[in-house]
Amino acid sequence: MGELQDLVARLRATLDRMETALGCIGEAIAWTDASGRVEGCNAAFDRLAAHPHLLVLGRPLNELLPFWGKGGRPASGVFEDSRGGRSLSYEVTVAGAPGGGVVVTARDITRQRDAEARVTALNRELEGQLEEVKKFHEEIARYTYAVSHDLKEPLRSVVSYTQLLAQRYQAKLGPEADEFIRYAVSAAKRMERMLSDLLAYAEVGRGDDTRTRLLERVDLAGLFTRIIIDLGPQIEVAGAKITCDSLPSVLGDESLLFKLFRTLIDNAIKFRSERPAEVHLGAVRREGTWFFVVRDNGIGIDPKYFPRLFHLFRRLHPPDKYPGTGVNLAICRKIVELHGGKIWVESEPGQGSAFHVTLPDSG
Repeated sequence: MGELQDLVARLRATLDRMETALGCIGEAIAWTDASGRVEGCNAAFDRLAAHPHLLVLGRPLNELLPFWGKGGRPASGVFEDSRGGRSLSYEVTVAGAPGGGVVVTARDITRQRDAEARVTALNRELEGQLEEVKKFHEEIARYTYAVSHDLKEPLRSVVSYTQLLAQRYQAKLGPEADEFIRYAVSAAKRMERMLSDLLAYAEVGRGDDTRTRLLERVDLAGLFTRIIIDLGPQIEVAGAKITCDSLPSVLGDESLLFKLFRTLIDNAIKFRSERPAEVHLGAVRREGTWFFVVRDNGIGIDPKYFPRLFHLFRRLHPPDKYPGTGVNLAICRKIVELHGGKIWVESEPGQGSAFHVTLPDSG
């Protein structure tokens, strides 16, 4: 008899602990008999049913929680409860129980749904703002192109007349005048080069057929051969050695990809050190992306200049030492981004440079 009493006591203690545990659970939990009447529940279910515990027991689930539907057994899913003038959302799970009953859990997901709705609304707002920014940038690009194009003719006249001035009055107006004329001719020519490069930058990606051309298959091995032929004089003067890995075919605009890799290889030759230039174009495929790198043994770049390297008219060297306007790398970045890729550089002064480019794998 004593053993039975101990067993009953332990059973009651276990039931008390289970009841306490159920009371601590935030989800509403109830279980029914085969007829669908509540046999037991936790405190969270009492609050959800809006009835005291004793009035919940023995009553049909669908009477207690009408938002689950009228008649029949409740089903799993997300349900809205608008009782009390407030819209609440519950995620309900229904599972079979021994004896033909069911166990029902209901989790309040109102805050989650509200947060999701706010995120959706913010995403729509952000998409609208991004579309406005895109239109603004397109307008700026059109304006830049128009201004660059319209300025070419008057600037060409300035260059022509300053050169004519130098030819006719050289050594006739005195040394100081000769120096001023020299400055004027040099500045006009540099401005003409900058304007031409700005026009080239504005032209990248223009035209209604750009999207179609980005879907053409480009043989990069053949492209590399053409680049080497095109850079033949520079390679010969520098005594450069240009090599490459086995190159794939990718989807893209052939003329733009030619410009991209030609510029990177040309820069590697231009910014060479006293050693013979060595340039290698590497290609590796990883996780659906092609990783390219143009690696050289040239003068290198101080990492502090990396943030400004791919922006318009950002030069690292005086034009009398290395000619150029500081536009080509900005064009490279624009070409890569137009193809859905990324471009960055790794370098140290005197240790050469490695320009990395990613392009989506076309399969």
